[in-house]
Amino acid sequence: MKIILLKNSPARSNVNDIARLRFSSLLLTLLIVFTRSAAQTLPDCPWPTGVLVRNVVTYTLTANCKVSDQLRVFGSTTSITIQGAGYSVDASALTRSKSVITSSPDTNLTVNNITFIGGGSSGSGALHLAGSATISNTTFRDVYRSAIIGSAGTGGAYTLTNILVENVPGLYFNHSAAGTAIQANNNGVFTINNLVVRNALGGNAALSIQPNSGASVTVAGCFTADGVWPQDFSGGVDTSGLTGTCSGSIGNGGSAARQYPPASSGSCGLPLSGFVEADASYSLSADCQLTGPLYIRNGVTRQSTAMGILSPETAELLSIPPDSWISAMRSLAAEDPFLGYCAISCGCEIRLSAGMTTPSPW
Repeated sequence: MKIILLKNSPARSNVNDIARLRFSSLLLTLLIVFTRSAAQTLPDCPWPTGVLVRNVVTYTLTANCKVSDQLRVFGSTTSITIQGAGYSVDASALTRSKSVITSSPDTNLTVNNITFIGGGSSGSGALHLAGSATISNTTFRDVYRSAIIGSAGTGGAYTLTNILVENVPGLYFNHSAAGTAIQANNNGVFTINNLVVRNALGGNAALSIQPNSGASVTVAGCFTADGVWPQDFSGGVDTSGLTGTCSGSIGNGGSAARQYPPASSGSCGLPLSGFVEADASYSLSADCQLTGPLYIRNGVTRQSTAMGILSPETAELLSIPPDSWISAMRSLAAEDPFLGYCAISCGCEIRLSAGMTTPSPW
């Protein structure tokens, strides 16, 4: 019996469908294998974690790596050197729970050419140091509370050169000496050359000295505060050696260029979001709809009214976007200079956008 497969016959179609299915299955298998290979998890960093390191040792990164616990440097003869070689340490698993590195008094830590991502808790910085440290060409990104706290013990000397700190949510409580970039305690002595602090919100300042702690912070070379609130310095930081704002490269290959320029007035006569960094008075020429938080930095004088905003009879409505309300509440709770749209005392109507409720502690 002879079976002839015509061009458009059902039998020919079934054969083609089976062939296509097998080919598609092969492609899918290859894609899954390739995707799994490309999505390999980061290797562990080359130092031990969760135990006390008590010797003199150098760790050199050969790739980006991750940590799941902190490096604990301990002992008066201990000296740890970390050569980052331009790579990064992913410590996101420690964010809001632990520091990336802690050290005891009389230890020495040297860090160079590295990016720390994550780490820090409400009681500690990404680096929480009691011993001395030399840190250069280093970036701290997405850390919680503070990049570096020192000294956590009885004093230490900290030399920082070419540092970038960015994306730090600081504390909105117990904030009297919390620095989002640097917090100096207990006779710690910081000497800093070339520093950019970017998108650092909360705490007491970007660089803060604990009152009556005997600590000191000296900043020289270039310094840029890019999207910093409530203020740059607190506690008597020595800025006499500053030469201007930073440019070019900073940290571990980061850019020093500003990403959060000062707020400019919108069409209604008021900045609709951003950072108010200088004294100003605003006259509303129309109803305003803010597009995000309006941060008024410490030291800015609010003229004519509590927030420097005048409202003529023709413009009496200031609307607040829902995603900005919580930021305003945290700001008020911190008793720091607060977000402009939450303290209007000019007789304006402050209207909540649809779906918003008034949260505590209002």
